[in-house]
Parts: sequence; structure tokens; C-alpha cells
Amino acid sequence: MTNRSTGSAGRSGPGWNESAVGTGPAIELWNGMSHKKLAEIVVRSIEYFELVDDDQLDPHTAVQHLESIAADLAEATSEERTAVKQAAKDRLAWFLQAPDEYGYTPRKTLRPEHRRLLEGIATGEAFGLSDPAT
Repeated sequence: MTNRSTGSAGRSGPGWNESAVGTGPAIELWNGMSHKKLAEIVVRSIEYFELVDDDQLDPHTAVQHLESIAADLAEATSEERTAVKQAAKDRLAWFLQAPDEYGYTPRKTLRPEHRRLLEGIATGEAFGLSDPAT
């Protein structure tokens, strides 16, 4: 498989630590990328695959990616799941911010299904983000 960002085979690019391949948790693979930033990426990916129009992406493909994300989140640590929930809360807060001095607010672009999605992620009800009972 060719890496889209570098054109090379395999995993490479910014933050990839080749010496850590196969040696342990994903945290070892990324130099300096926080749970927060990765959680933001996860939330944006979920938003895209959940809300993309069928004419832009095959629905079956979108479902496959969402199922993959859900499976990965099911294996995530409590700290990682908490970071994803917080990223969804932060994203929702951004959409719901008060209008600026010119009257603009992104809340006008937030559709009801998008809001429900972010609320579901933020509360842990969606994508297996609830901490398992101990």
C-alpha cells in the first residue's frame, strides 16, 4: 500500500517512529502528538463518515470506516475515550458559540443530526465510549 502523503510504501511521515513499529502501544509511535489532538482527529473523522452525502462516498464504505473506528475505540484506554468525549464536547461548544461582533455564529450551520451525533459522542452513548463496568 502506498502512503498518500509521502508516496512511499508502508507507514511513514511526520511523527512516525520506525524503531517503535511492533514494540508496544500506539503512544510509542507518535512523537509529541497528544491524546487531545488525536481525539479531535477521531471526532472529525466520525463526523465526516457519519454525515457525508451518499453521492460523495459510498454508504457501505462509510459504514465500514465507522465500524472500524468503533472497534478501535472499544479497545481504547479510559483516558483515550475521555479525550474523544471531550473533543466532541469542545466541537459542539465551538458550533454553539455566541455570535461575534458581526452576528456570525457557526451554530447556524449545525444541523440537528450533526448536533445529536456530537452529543452522543460527548456523553459516551455513541461509538462504545462508555467506560466498561469494572
